[in-house]
Amino acid sequence: MHRRAHCLFALYILCALAALVWPVLSWVGAAEAPLIIGLPPVVAWHVLWIFIGFGALFLYDRAVHGGGDDA
Repeated sequence: MHRRAHCLFALYILCALAALVWPVLSWVGAAEAPLIIGLPPVVAWHVLWIFIGFGALFLYDRAVHGGGDDA
């Protein structure tokens, strides 16, 4: 199970990297869209990926450590 969690987390890292650098980010930043929650689309895109990253790290920790206290 740990190997699958590691592979899925590595896949998430690659997707996040692709979403936050030039090719994909230029598509989001070039959009002539109104403000999203008061933020320009490119900033809202980064904030969205911060929340997605938090969720991914939370799920990764649950998968690897089982939600237990390792201290």
